[in-house]
Amino acid sequence: MKVIIVFFAFFFVVSAISFDLTFGLKFDDFKNQFGKVYKNEIELRIAEQAFNINLGIVTFINAMPGLAFKLGLNEYADKTFKTFQENFLGLVLPTDPSERGNRVENQNSGIQGRSVTEDYSSVTAPAAVDYRNYSMPVKNQKNCGSCWAFVVLGVLGECQSFQAIDKQLKSSFIESRMMISNSSYNTVLSEQFLVDCDTRDHGCNGGWPHNAINWIAKLAQGGVPATTSYQYYGFRTKCRANVPKIPMNINKTIQNNTAGNEDMMKEIVGSVGPVAAVISVTSYFQLYKSGIFYDSTCSSNCSSVNHAVIIVGYGTDQATNTDYWIVRNSWGTTWGQEGYAYMSRNKGNNCNIACYAMYVL
Repeated sequence: MKVIIVFFAFFFVVSAISFDLTFGLKFDDFKNQFGKVYKNEIELRIAEQAFNINLGIVTFINAMPGLAFKLGLNEYADKTFKTFQENFLGLVLPTDPSERGNRVENQNSGIQGRSVTEDYSSVTAPAAVDYRNYSMPVKNQKNCGSCWAFVVLGVLGECQSFQAIDKQLKSSFIESRMMISNSSYNTVLSEQFLVDCDTRDHGCNGGWPHNAINWIAKLAQGGVPATTSYQYYGFRTKCRANVPKIPMNINKTIQNNTAGNEDMMKEIVGSVGPVAAVISVTSYFQLYKSGIFYDSTCSSNCSSVNHAVIIVGYGTDQATNTDYWIVRNSWGTTWGQEGYAYMSRNKGNNCNIACYAMYVL
């Protein structure tokens, strides 16, 4: 009996050592792959512990049958979700309910409208659209809660770069909005300018996309510098307001409170083009790798949104008959599918993706 007990004790010790060695080797591979450098031994151990926890989550979730998505060990796998929330989720929901309602603001006349929205009720949206070929490059907001700035300039950059109408990709409702990319327009706009200078938002501590769009239209004289003249750092620096700017030619800034209505969001995206949206991010989304993401733990309350993204299309997976949104993130190309994600569509507004649509005309 004693021999059996000693044997099993030895077995569990060896298994534990093997388990720790496996995790250690994976963490070394992770550090090498993403060029991770830590300030000191304490930071290294904290990162390794977070990585081991996330490795367990990835292994467990990916082994579950019936899930339409996979998780992976991306560059954020050495962060707990609490740390990730504090540094990468930078959405600040306006406290005034009227600021979260439908708004159409005509920048040419200066007339601001509250509780007004564009009417898409007569629009028949295409069954599927994919604007990725006409989109600006995926960027990385780094260790800064500036997602709001990235979605704003992503939408504005695409609006400015689309020069010729593609009648096959859109309806005739707003033909002037969705246009094919002009290859001569390759200017990348500066999010750092918004982080430093936008007085309506809070730099790396977060912001609200519609605030930033209107700040550009009104207080920044409708222009934004290029990144070549205003580099992105991922932390707030002194505002350089006199840097040469590129005119944005904004006629209207629009915020639709779609309130979870995915059909309405589809009509807007199908007719207008890429739009800024907001979502509720969970720990699983931090580690998203591929497939159509669905998280039953996501909040269904539009007041709990914490991150901004750009919806660049939608469609249906023919093999599984699963509807999805195509989302461009600002966490770099090592996250998700080269910086993009497929998110569930028509599944109860999962992760609040259809709460708000913000865009310009």
